[in-house]
Amino acid sequence: MHDEKHYQRRLIPVNIVVMALCLVAALSILFAPLLEIDLGKMAKGVQEAAAEIADQPSGGSGSEDEELQKEAMDALVNSLDGQKLSITTMGISRIARSGDIMASIASLVADTVESMADRLLTALAVSVITSGSGVSPDEETLQHADTKLIYEKFADLETCSPSEKDAVIKEFTETLWEQLGLTATSDMTQADIEETVSDLYDEILKQNNGTFTVEACICISLSEVMAHETGDENAPIYRTYDELFAELFGNAGAEGSEELESTMTMVSTIGSAFTYAMYGYAGVWLVLFVFALLHLFLSNKRFMMWYVKLFGCYPCIIFFLAPMIAKSVLASVEAEGMGVALAILGSVSSTMWIVGVCYLLLWAVSIFWAFPIKRKIRQLRKMPAQG
Repeated sequence: MHDEKHYQRRLIPVNIVVMALCLVAALSILFAPLLEIDLGKMAKGVQEAAAEIADQPSGGSGSEDEELQKEAMDALVNSLDGQKLSITTMGISRIARSGDIMASIASLVADTVESMADRLLTALAVSVITSGSGVSPDEETLQHADTKLIYEKFADLETCSPSEKDAVIKEFTETLWEQLGLTATSDMTQADIEETVSDLYDEILKQNNGTFTVEACICISLSEVMAHETGDENAPIYRTYDELFAELFGNAGAEGSEELESTMTMVSTIGSAFTYAMYGYAGVWLVLFVFALLHLFLSNKRFMMWYVKLFGCYPCIIFFLAPMIAKSVLASVEAEGMGVALAILGSVSSTMWIVGVCYLLLWAVSIFWAFPIKRKIRQLRKMPAQG
C-alpha cells in the first residue's frame, strides 16, 4: 500500500503544470495585447458605414474633385491595411505614470506612424499621381502592391551621391509605376513623376539642412499640407515624427481649456486605477505561482487555488468575451450609427483568450488531477485516527 510520501511526490508534476499556467497567464495580462485594433479594417468599416449614413455608395458619384479626394482618401485608408495598434497593461501604465499624457500619446502616435511609413509613403505617392493625372490605381492592385519595396527604393535616396540621384529616382519611379499598375496618360507620364520626385528631393535638402531622409520627406510634406489647410504661411516645418506629433499634441494641450486639463487628469486617474486592477489580476496568478513553487520543496505539496478561481478569469471576460457579446447584440439592433460601432468593434481583438484557456486548464488540473491525489492524502491521514 502506498504511503503519504508517494502521493505527495505525485503532486510534483501537478505543481509544475500549475506554475506554467500561472506564468503564461500573468505575463499575458502584463505584456500581451489586452486589445488589438486593426486600423485598416476599422478605417474601411467606418468609411463604408459613413457612406451608408450619408446615403451614398462607397464608390461615390460626385464631382471630379470629390472623386479625386475620395481616391486619395481610399489610398490613405488602404495604407492602413494590416496595421495594428496594441493596447497593453504596461503601455497604459507608462502613459498614466508620465507627467505629460499628451507627450506620451504623441510618442505612441509617432511610433505607430513610423511603423507604417512604407504604406504612408505609397499613399502620398498615389495622392500625387491622382491629383496630377486624374487617374489612380484600382483598389485590388493597390492592396497587392509591395509597399516595402517602394519604400526601400525611395530610401535609397538617403545614401546616394548627387551623381547617382537621377538613376535612383528613375529606379524608384519604375518600381512605383510597376507596383501600382499604372500606364502613361495624357496628363502624367513616368518622366513627369521623375521630375516631381527630383523637385521634391531638392526641396527636402533645402528644408532639412542639406540632408535627405524619408522621415523628413513625409513630415515636411505633412507640415506643408497643414500649413496650406490653415492658411498660415509662417507655420513651422517639422522634420521628424517625434517633433511633428509632439508639437501637434503639445499645441492641443497648450491651447486647451481648463476642461481639457481636467479631462487629462481624469484620464490619468482612470489609467492608474485600470493599471492597478490589471496588476491585481496578474498578481493572483503570480501568488499561486509562488505557492506552487514553494510547495515543491516542502513535505506538504498541497496548496489553495480559490483566489485564482475567483478572480483569474476577469481579464478574459472583460477584454475577450464582452466585446464578442457586444458585437452580437449590436448586430441585432437596427439603428442609425450602428454600422460605425460595429466597424470599430469588428476591428478589435484580444489575446486575453490565453488567460481564459489557462483558467479552464487550471480548473481541469484541479478537479481531475490534483483533487483525487489530495483526497487520497486526506484518507491516509485519517486512517490512524480511525484505527
